[in-house]
Amino acid sequence: MLKVHTQSSYFQNYESRKRFQFFGNDDSYGSGTNASMSTIDERDWYLQEWMEHFGKKQAALNNELGWTKSRMSNIWHGRQRFNRDLLIEISDWLGIEMYELLMKPEDALLMRQFRNAAIGIAKAQNSNQQR
Repeated sequence: MLKVHTQSSYFQNYESRKRFQFFGNDDSYGSGTNASMSTIDERDWYLQEWMEHFGKKQAALNNELGWTKSRMSNIWHGRQRFNRDLLIEISDWLGIEMYELLMKPEDALLMRQFRNAAIGIAKAQNSNQQR
C-alpha cells in the first residue's frame, strides 16, 4: 500500500507557487485573492435599500412586525441569515414580491415595467387575433 504524507503550510505552498508564471490579476504573494473582488456587491438581499425606497425606518420592523430589537438588529446587519419565512414576512410587509428582496429596488422596478409591457403586448396581440 502506498502511503502519501501531505503537509499543509503557507511556506510550502508559497515556495511551490514560485515555479509558475503569474498573469493579470494573479498576485505574487500567495494570498489567493483577487484585489478587484472587493468592489463586487456580494450581498444576498437588499432589505436596507427597499426600506429606504419606501421611507421605512428600522423601528418600523420592531413596531409593525412585533420583532425584538435584537432580532431586528441581527437581520439588519446581516448577523442572522434570512430564510424563506423571513423573506415572506418582510416582502408581505413591504408589499413587494418575495424575490424582489433579492434584487436592488431599481432592478426589480425595471423588471416590473418589462413584465407589464410584455403582458400588455400579449393582451393586445390576443385581442387582435380574436377579431
